[in-house]
Amino acid sequence: MVDNAADTDSFIDPVGIRRRLNEAVPVSSVAFSVDGRVANISGPLDMGHNVGDLVVAEPAVGPPLIMQIEMLDITERTPLEIDLERLDLGGHVATTAKARPIMRAVEGTAQILGSLTGSGGFAPGSPAPFDESLLRAATSDEAKAMRQVMTGTGGPSIGTALDGTDLPIELRPKGFTRHTFLCGQSGSGKTYTTGVLLESMRLSTRLPIIVLDPNSDHVHLGRLAVDPSEVPESAPYADIPEPVVVASARGHDGDVDLVAHLSDIPFTVFAAFLGLDAIADLDEFGALRRAMTSLESPFSVPDVVEHVRREGEVGSRLAARIDNTGVASWDLWCRPGEESITSFRLRDHDYVVIDLGSLGRPLERTLVSTSVLGGFWLDRADRQPRLFVIDEAHNVFPANPATPLERATADFGTLIAGEGRKFGLHLLVATQRPSKVHEQVIAQCDNLILLRMNSKLDVDELTDTFSHVAAGLIRRSPSLSLGQVLYAGPISPVPAFAQTRRRWTPEGGADLPTDWVSRERA
Repeated sequence: MVDNAADTDSFIDPVGIRRRLNEAVPVSSVAFSVDGRVANISGPLDMGHNVGDLVVAEPAVGPPLIMQIEMLDITERTPLEIDLERLDLGGHVATTAKARPIMRAVEGTAQILGSLTGSGGFAPGSPAPFDESLLRAATSDEAKAMRQVMTGTGGPSIGTALDGTDLPIELRPKGFTRHTFLCGQSGSGKTYTTGVLLESMRLSTRLPIIVLDPNSDHVHLGRLAVDPSEVPESAPYADIPEPVVVASARGHDGDVDLVAHLSDIPFTVFAAFLGLDAIADLDEFGALRRAMTSLESPFSVPDVVEHVRREGEVGSRLAARIDNTGVASWDLWCRPGEESITSFRLRDHDYVVIDLGSLGRPLERTLVSTSVLGGFWLDRADRQPRLFVIDEAHNVFPANPATPLERATADFGTLIAGEGRKFGLHLLVATQRPSKVHEQVIAQCDNLILLRMNSKLDVDELTDTFSHVAAGLIRRSPSLSLGQVLYAGPISPVPAFAQTRRRWTPEGGADLPTDWVSRERA
């Protein structure tokens, strides 16, 4: 029975009752491990930890253990029967009632990273199993000690940790000797983050970089847009001796003109552009090969057409095929007195941005991309390290190549992804959706840089592809805000969520202003 039974409205307070039940039967934040490698954790709904956070367990025996939360779920349990007679239910006394209420808590798992030493250091490794121990958030000093050992220092600094420590997050430079996949839906900050990553790598590493830039987003990578006196950390960027060279179509103020002779294009690439197959188009394929191998460089499209016309009917058909594409009228080709981009020798420069966005035709962009990648692949025996950053990679390595030229480009991509590492050729491919990029390219990527992804299908695909990254970390992606990023893989041996720092250089393809959404009224 309940006193003041007539006052039923004041008695029925489900939220208040549950709050008092939680106070009467509190849940502590604890951890335990049966194998010394993975810990089970549990705590109240307001425990204050998130997936990716660093936490510390303090066993009764042994040093404190630092670990990273990899999965959290809300669970419901029905505890032993509670005698409500002993509870104060907001001024009403329950004299005989008993209940088995549903109690909610948070449960999950955490990867044990190692032990905290008494000297403020960190010792990696898996300690012994431990019994139920109190759990707390790692301090900034503890997190810093762990990251210095696990990742090192001096690598690209790309932002601030989101785990409550506010530490700068630095990536492991050597990790970029593995291919990297960067993914984020439109509006997540993907291009901005790519720019910050390029700045940081240029400042802190000597790895030569070629950027295939389809939207002219990174053409200003060589100059600062901030005042070093206001942003002191940007000051060393202006003193980097190796310049950023931008190759743009004529009239776009590039450092060099993005023009070429047909003789600069590998024969196989031009044949693919024309849709010629070595078997199905036996005669025309052979005529083109004879022309492009016998003409003295440099030669042009008209030179090839004139040469093949001498081969009778086969040559006439091939000449007509070339004429029908309109390829001879492209702005890409050198005019009298101009030097080809290949004369510039891309290999002689550490930082080159290929401004594909300055080219007027998608086919020109694809042809240039294929030629750049193909040229480095054909010269792979030189073993010169190079990172290819390919923004909007679905335009270069489409999941379902529709033309022979797209298939040729994708073939170079899969070759570099599969075998390029041993020749020093590395990829960083960026896109909006994993399903849009050739699966053989993604499958060879060990590093994952992930921004917000709302599609469950995309998140599931990433979880399957990057099985070495805890699924709970990837599944946090839909909750990320603008510029918040997960870094995982060899570049970040301990996965890290970070807020991308301010970009120092101008973003060439930034979004248009939206001042049209409202009209000022007089």
